[in-house]
Amino acid sequence: MTAPGRRAEPSWLATDDLARELFQGVGLGAAVFGAALAGLCLFGASLETASPASAGVIASAALFDLTIALAQEGVFRGALLFWLRSQAPSRGRALPAAMTSSLAFAVIHLGAAETTPARLAGLFAFGMVASALTLRRSTIWPAVGFHAAWNLLLGAVLQGPGAPPLRLAMVIRLRDGLWDGGRAGFEGSPAVIALLALLAWRLRPCRGASGPDQGSDAVAPRQSLEAALDGRGFPGGGDT
Repeated sequence: MTAPGRRAEPSWLATDDLARELFQGVGLGAAVFGAALAGLCLFGASLETASPASAGVIASAALFDLTIALAQEGVFRGALLFWLRSQAPSRGRALPAAMTSSLAFAVIHLGAAETTPARLAGLFAFGMVASALTLRRSTIWPAVGFHAAWNLLLGAVLQGPGAPPLRLAMVIRLRDGLWDGGRAGFEGSPAVIALLALLAWRLRPCRGASGPDQGSDAVAPRQSLEAALDGRGFPGGGDT
């Protein structure tokens, strides 16, 4: 119960275990990024060595990426997704809200020089993963961890179109080909888009989970990430 005169925090920030939620997202983001890189290496991306960045540079980059992830997830998977979810005409229609917030997330990247239709598709798929994480756990923290890990690794080990400048001890040099995303870079690769789309589908909240009451910014009861491979769909998936 909120004390008199104290403003309640938004429900999308609420969590029983912040560290666990955050690190689950980080672990998932690192695993998915690694799987995508492994696939690209099998199809011709070259592995090279690079001079490692200093611990200070790495720590600064991690803090920066965490800040960016928190800001973007707070806007798109927190305020926007939860508001759209509360406006659904009936309980259980999470998919339209997830798609709308993911489209908005992709559109804000239109100003970037390397943004192409392929990269926009990748960003949309990324947004759907973050939305599924948020809807499954009813909090943004797993999506924040996923987003921060993805951005840090994107800058740490990639070299090619769309890659940030941070370097660790390993560099994956992308070719300028369709499989590697071409001018769009890693996030525009058909393989990465397909992997993110599959992950979003597998993480979708289970059918039968009760949705929010009208006018509420809550979503569904929290569902474990460990049960994400149960094969069940979005709440009320039959009408999406």
